[in-house]
Amino acid sequence: MWQYHPILLVFILGGFISLAVAVYCLTYIRDRGFSYLVASIGLIGFHVAIYTFAASVKTASTDLNQKVLFYQLEIIGSGVVPSIAVIFALALVGWDRWITRGTIGMLAVVPLIGVPLFILNPGEVMITEPRLVEHYGIYALEHEFTIWFTMLLAWTQFALAVAGGIIIFGERRGLVRREFAMFALLAIWLPPLVTALKVTGIYPPGGDGVNLTPAFAGAMLGLFAYSIFRYRIFQLQPIGRDRAVEEMADGYLLVGPNGLVLDANPSAVRFLTDSSSTDVQYGPADELLPTYTDIEEATPVRFDRYGRTIEIRRSTAQRQREQVGRLYLLRDVTEQQEYEHELQRYERVLENVPVGVYRLTTGDEERLLYGNQALVDIFGAESTSELQNYSVSDFYVDPEDYRDLDKRLLSERTITDEVLHMQRVDGEQFWASMSSTRIFEDGEAYIEGAVQDITERIESQQALRRERMRLQAVTEAVPDLVISFDNEGRYQEVLSGETQLLPKHPDILLGEAVEAGLDVETADLLREALERTLETNEMQVIEYDYPVDGEQRWFEGRFVSLSKEWVVLFAKDVTESKVYEQRLERQNKRLRSLFETTQAAIVEYVVRDGESVAVAINDSFTEMFGYDESDVLDRPIDHLVVPPEQTEEASHLNEQIERGEHFQVEVTREAADGKRPFMLQHTPINTGSTVRGYVSYMDLSELKERERELEELTTRLELALDETNTGVWEWDLRTDELFWDESSRRLWGYERGEFSGMYEEVTNRVHPEDLPTITRKLQQAIESRMKFRADFQIILPSGKLRWIESRGIVVFDEHDDPERMIGVQTDVTERKRVELAIEEQNKKLELLNQIIRHDIRNEANVTLGLVQRLQQDNSAGDESIDERLDRIEACGKRIVDLTEATREVMNVVTQFGETLEPVSLPRVLEREFVDIEMINPDAELRLETDIPDVEIRANDMLGSLFRNLLVNAIKHNDTSTPTIAVSIERDDAEVSVTIEDNGPGIPTEKVESVFEEGVTLRGSEGTGFGLSLVRTLVKQYGGSVTVSEEKSELGGARITVTLPVVSTAKEIQY
Repeated sequence: MWQYHPILLVFILGGFISLAVAVYCLTYIRDRGFSYLVASIGLIGFHVAIYTFAASVKTASTDLNQKVLFYQLEIIGSGVVPSIAVIFALALVGWDRWITRGTIGMLAVVPLIGVPLFILNPGEVMITEPRLVEHYGIYALEHEFTIWFTMLLAWTQFALAVAGGIIIFGERRGLVRREFAMFALLAIWLPPLVTALKVTGIYPPGGDGVNLTPAFAGAMLGLFAYSIFRYRIFQLQPIGRDRAVEEMADGYLLVGPNGLVLDANPSAVRFLTDSSSTDVQYGPADELLPTYTDIEEATPVRFDRYGRTIEIRRSTAQRQREQVGRLYLLRDVTEQQEYEHELQRYERVLENVPVGVYRLTTGDEERLLYGNQALVDIFGAESTSELQNYSVSDFYVDPEDYRDLDKRLLSERTITDEVLHMQRVDGEQFWASMSSTRIFEDGEAYIEGAVQDITERIESQQALRRERMRLQAVTEAVPDLVISFDNEGRYQEVLSGETQLLPKHPDILLGEAVEAGLDVETADLLREALERTLETNEMQVIEYDYPVDGEQRWFEGRFVSLSKEWVVLFAKDVTESKVYEQRLERQNKRLRSLFETTQAAIVEYVVRDGESVAVAINDSFTEMFGYDESDVLDRPIDHLVVPPEQTEEASHLNEQIERGEHFQVEVTREAADGKRPFMLQHTPINTGSTVRGYVSYMDLSELKERERELEELTTRLELALDETNTGVWEWDLRTDELFWDESSRRLWGYERGEFSGMYEEVTNRVHPEDLPTITRKLQQAIESRMKFRADFQIILPSGKLRWIESRGIVVFDEHDDPERMIGVQTDVTERKRVELAIEEQNKKLELLNQIIRHDIRNEANVTLGLVQRLQQDNSAGDESIDERLDRIEACGKRIVDLTEATREVMNVVTQFGETLEPVSLPRVLEREFVDIEMINPDAELRLETDIPDVEIRANDMLGSLFRNLLVNAIKHNDTSTPTIAVSIERDDAEVSVTIEDNGPGIPTEKVESVFEEGVTLRGSEGTGFGLSLVRTLVKQYGGSVTVSEEKSELGGARITVTLPVVSTAKEIQY
């Protein structure tokens, strides 16, 4: 069945208009290329056509099922339009950069979910309770709104609102023409407005009747069609792009085929005319850019204009694959060119400085990336390419220097003025000063630095040291004074001699002028000789005198110039030559005594005719190697340095001796009692005409034995750590790097080479519940300088948990800043398992304790209550019944006592091992005294002494200890008035509490066993656990308990408890 309504013609007309717009857009894209603006309008037209045609059939049908079917087809058109409208708005204002795959994906989510749900309608999630409603003779489809249907409508309104907001924003910013913006807003907002009126029941009244939204949707496409042809929106460039071109710093110039300027932005005008207001459009291009025709496409050209450097690039402007002109892009590169010139100057400086500059790769084998010419010259290569063929380590004489430098760079980042022994390409060795820095660029690490050949400086320093040694050797032969002066005549150093011969104390003279402490004539003479020495560089010999300790002494002075900056005065006291000879003899004896008594084996030699000849050996040399003086003196020393059987090593060392080089090397050679390790040291001394030196051997056998023992101890430590599942760790607080030994890596479940060494990686394996505690304790240790300790769980790769106990200390640097932490960590999983088992056992014991205390005790109390009632009811006074009741009552009381004793035993068991804390003894005794007096008003309690204010290291069971002793004294008392006397004595270390009673006392044979479990005295109704509990508690508190074999003054038992004291204070008065 079908029906007719005039609105159907509007629906169909709108559908054809929408379809025509879609076909036009498709043709436009085919001919002119893809555009988001054209594509979005075409898609809107296509979907609106589907929507209006489906709405026409739905409206014309009177069958409910047909109406529902075409109503579901409507969603194919209307459900997608809001998302496309947002893309249309972005393209309209020129924001194509926001139209990305991500944006399109987000906008497509709702249609991809909502449209299928609407069509399939599973479980009536979209359309529920559909029905036909007659309105003015026309049957319309109505249904109830579900939450999903409402959400889809809300999304439609929201997306169209966003699209409208973008268009309004674009119009306000001048990105969209106002007229077209108005048409676009009407086209976008009219359909949802009509839908909103129907949903809210405003129109049609009540919401029932024909839905007019498809008519307005067709009108929307009519407005789009009008705008396309009225405002040529497809032919014009988006205003947003025009505005961007207007605002961009680069210049834009469009020249037509006729050589006229078609378009230019203000930047281009400013570059070419030095003005941004000159109108250049449709003017000749050659007036702005005379050589514009010579610029090749894609080839940048630079020229200077109005004090600026401009770079221009040319490309072809095309439309429909036809050339319509030339496009020129201009950029101000003045600052870039200045930077390039500066960079070129810097590169020229690098190439010409006498210091080698380099950049290296990092990794297992460092290679040269860049090096200047000075670097090439320093290492004796032909070019940088030749150096790049070598590994950096090849240039180090000692590979250990390279490895040490690499490690230091890794930790310190920068190393300055490091002196290294290096070698050139041809193997020639030289000394270098190197500064290096580790840098990072684009995620890669490099090493940059500079190197300088300082061989001459090092050789000069070595020569200076040799000269000073020669001077020292000379001064040792001079008996009086050797003084150094600078070129201004100031004392610099008293090198040797009898300082009492100086005019003043040497500490006072340092820095003073040569005239200090001398008379004018002597001072002038010394000054003149010193200045003449500096001028002529020749030795000056003078004689002078001055009083020493009231006696006039004459000196022979020799001024010697060692350099332009340094003059040495050799002063000889010629007044007392005999004294000089004696002093020289004493000095020689001291040297000889030192030579003979030292444990080192020493050979003294001199160089004669180019050969090193032994002139003396000490006793240690004879004892150590078995040589006599006759075997050594006046013979070459080459066979003494290293035995002939070690030919190669002996030859090398002898060459060093002949060259006068100081060296120290470890060797192994035959001694008188077998082979031993020695430290061989050569000390050459150049004393001018005579070259001499000393070769010494220091026995290293004991040192090697100590090293071996240390190695064994280290091995034992490693074995101990390994056996106890203990590892060593170190944490660099500055770089956040962790250094673990092999045991630590195994503890945490890392395979060899798997652990990166960073702290953050370790935190990923810590149990999330324990990580905050570890972080807090680490921070506390760093801030408070306390030791670190933490027990925590880690999650192994297998998913299992492991308990770790970690301990450590904080190490501070020279500035007192925290530098690193070191410590050990141990697998304590088994210990934790035992602790948890003990804790579980204690819980069960506590439960048993509660059962005994509550259930059994309650039953015993009920029994006692019934016994008392029966005793009251026994009015006949039957003695046999009373006797039985008395026995039942006694058993019930014993059950109560047993439960109470069990409770206290349980408390001791469950609290055993807990941390003991200081407990006030007066407070505990006061409380127990008060309780005893309230419970036993017939008893007399006497405190014989004051209670000292002391603290005992105990727990909550301290009161139970004294309570058992007091209760026993009363319970086992056979007098009518039980009397108890308590006295306390204490010293600095402990306190003793003595409890006496007037009861029957403890038999002598029971004194030793009375504290054992279950032991009771004859006639006692106790449990036998009270005194056993006392002994257990006293032992736990570190004290003792004793029973006097003699009766107390009251005639009964006398028990003393002694406990260690934590602190003492004032006395408590009663």
